[in-house]
Amino acid sequence: MRVASLGSHRVPERSAAQGRASIFGRCTSLVRGLFGAEAELAPGLTSRIRQYDVFQQPKEWARCRDAGWYHLSRARRAIDREAWDEAEQHACTALHWDDTRAANYLALGEALLRRPDADLGGARAALEAALRLEQANSYIIERLESVYERQGDLSAATAMLRRGLAAGAPAGIWEPELDRLSGQRRIPLAS
Repeated sequence: MRVASLGSHRVPERSAAQGRASIFGRCTSLVRGLFGAEAELAPGLTSRIRQYDVFQQPKEWARCRDAGWYHLSRARRAIDREAWDEAEQHACTALHWDDTRAANYLALGEALLRRPDADLGGARAALEAALRLEQANSYIIERLESVYERQGDLSAATAMLRRGLAAGAPAGIWEPELDRLSGQRRIPLAS
């Protein structure tokens, strides 16, 4: 293992594959942790921001928020450049710092969804986690609906749209879409 020098600090370097594997493992654990325990993440699966109270330790909390924001912006730039592995890595790092922001899950979901070999299961898990945090966000609803349609899960799409509308998603946009999806699920009667 080589060692990189960062000023007075010495940091062990990892190979690109080792870095991706460990970050992906932590990211997967965070997303799975959300689905395993609805109210709280399981012990050991928390992001760094959850270690601090915003009122008791505002500097530490803000550092986690800022680090998450930094990696989120790097992930968004990588998505724009279609650098899918880099986007996934930065989105996972953003989640490692701050899993309380829906945009971090959204970036991961988009990186997994838009890559040439789309990971629909991973994108679905990440986007569902984002939707849990912002239930009326139309962009998240639209992305998640496209995943459900690609997977052929129209019942999940209609249930998601109903929850979104109940949470305050724009009715003018999503009610016609709900009607369209509900119409696709009807089985015509034989004559």
